[in-house]
Amino acid sequence: MKTLLGIIFLLAALPVFSQAGPLNGAWILTAIRHDNSFIVSDSPDPDPYRWTLPNTHWLFKEKKLYEINYPCCLEDVCSVTEKGNNAYIKTEGGQEEMLNMDFRNDSLILTSEFPYGATYYLIKDSIPVKELIKYTSNTINPLCLYGDWDIPVGEVPVPFDAITIWYPWKLPEKIHIDEKNLHHYWANNRLYLEVDGVKRPFRVKTVSLTSEDLVLTPESWVEEYIRKHKLYRYEVESVWLRKREED
Repeated sequence: MKTLLGIIFLLAALPVFSQAGPLNGAWILTAIRHDNSFIVSDSPDPDPYRWTLPNTHWLFKEKKLYEINYPCCLEDVCSVTEKGNNAYIKTEGGQEEMLNMDFRNDSLILTSEFPYGATYYLIKDSIPVKELIKYTSNTINPLCLYGDWDIPVGEVPVPFDAITIWYPWKLPEKIHIDEKNLHHYWANNRLYLEVDGVKRPFRVKTVSLTSEDLVLTPESWVEEYIRKHKLYRYEVESVWLRKREED
């Protein structure tokens, strides 16, 4: 909390040298302030706000916002339009948000125009743009795949709850990836798993050095399963792997 308050104090203390400026370039999203006003809970938070600390990299380039989980993968892509002091950010799903831009030396505060919207605190990134650009083409750093991964099915416990996971195919219960066997699982920026005993390619949707999740998206071979089993697409849109805790 002391670190967060220090960041906020620093941002507030920096003099404003312009009312607007170009977004182009690389930024680090250090903190997001969320409004608690609309949350209904039996144990409400006494503070008016709650904070998250994503520490993700935002690259603005050619009217696009690339959210990058460095050094692993691309998380999301949005289109961006700047009009005066405002930035209009539109997701691939069509949702649009208008954010007020407040530039302060090497920092930037983006404030949502929606009631109870979030406020985003960013600072200039120290990682060169040319290093981040390679992730805009969905390049995955295979080092982030290393480790022991479980592929849970059935009723799976998660924090404060349990979920049921089902696939219309048989997958291995667990896999181990390291430098020696990486070639068995990884080729052409795709991860291969045995599906009903046959190696099939998956795109890596998200992976992180700090998160325990690895989410895969099946390639075009999944169309056969959709037709054969009369499935809805959402039922086979991803496969979830969870990093095994060290003993």
